[in-house]
Amino acid sequence: MRTKNVKIAQMIIAIIFVVAIAYFIAGIVMDKKTGPLKAQRRFDTFMMETSTLAAKYEPGTIEFNSEFTHLVSTYPNDFSYLRLDVNNMRLYEYPVDGAASSDLVVNDFSGSTNTLLGNTLMVTAMVYTLNASSIYQYAKIAFGLILLGTIIAVILLLILHVQHTSPTYRRYKPDDDLVIEDETDSDSDDESMESDEEPMEADEAELILSTEEHTNVLADAPVEDDEFDPIGAMEEENREAAEELAQEFIDASDGPIHSQLRLEKDLQKELDNAEANNSDVSVLIITINAFREDSAAAKAINLVLTERIGKQGNIYGYNDGYAIFIRNTVLDTALAAAQSLYGIIDRILQQNEIKTKISAGISARSERTISASRLITEAEQAALHTDDENPIIAFRVNPERYRQYMQSKQNA
Repeated sequence: MRTKNVKIAQMIIAIIFVVAIAYFIAGIVMDKKTGPLKAQRRFDTFMMETSTLAAKYEPGTIEFNSEFTHLVSTYPNDFSYLRLDVNNMRLYEYPVDGAASSDLVVNDFSGSTNTLLGNTLMVTAMVYTLNASSIYQYAKIAFGLILLGTIIAVILLLILHVQHTSPTYRRYKPDDDLVIEDETDSDSDDESMESDEEPMEADEAELILSTEEHTNVLADAPVEDDEFDPIGAMEEENREAAEELAQEFIDASDGPIHSQLRLEKDLQKELDNAEANNSDVSVLIITINAFREDSAAAKAINLVLTERIGKQGNIYGYNDGYAIFIRNTVLDTALAAAQSLYGIIDRILQQNEIKTKISAGISARSERTISASRLITEAEQAALHTDDENPIIAFRVNPERYRQYMQSKQNA
């Protein structure tokens, strides 16, 4: 969606630039086309005013010179050359060294009239067919349009920069709101990921929980018998809470958003199938503070999730939010999907004027033999480690170290 918006904005900016250039060129062409007629009208008006002035004051007198100088000043950008002769004697000339303008932008005109004392006054002029002030006006408006397009481009870049530095922790194919890769052919999938997605940057990788930096969270870290195991404790708490609340939930098996009670059972079946087919399953826990299931925003989110996930996964109401598992999806692809869903949910809440915190935790089977309850707990643990700057966290695990850890627990 973000790329689609960028393309629309780019198109608008490009149109603004094209309109600005077209306006400037069209204005000059039109002035050039109508210029000769306008130049003739301006000279005729000037000649008529000069004739009136010559009939009132004899050319050469102080009164005529003063009034004629004022008359010429009312045509500041019209004449390339202007000369007055009385009985073939030079009375006025501008510029004094004669006309030097190109014939491409000026037309020659001349006219004569009788003066107050019966002398012959000859007016010779070269009038611009393309007015310099008009060119300036066209250029000023075109520049304003180009400046507007530039400002829009800068604002767009700032918005995209904020969006990129906020919840974007894994680059994904931007044209798809939800990117889900089929893992049945691992070789082709690897090639697809390399061609469609950029590799993770170092600062992005630091936002993902790692086995080295968060040993108290990851299941593959060594845990002594006398140490507290947060993963195991949360599993036990989940089982006890499910048993206590069993009578309070209604099985919504016919609806697209399933009951929380079905999650563990359905996920376990999916994990068993994934292990048999050597494929992956990712779990996404989305938490929305103070979430009301009967609100208009909730209904809109339910509809969007159903459309985006479709038959590729299952959606469950889960505490203050949702739990989603997606079939044939590796952790990195689930991160891309989480980013897309995060943006959609955030827009829906903003449209409904709901200000609240959204967080998402992600975990995946990642070639492990793992129980549904533990995979859910890993996603919950990841969600617990989110904050305002990092609202999406993935629980990344080393499959080999995980197997070693589980083997050590069985042998203990």
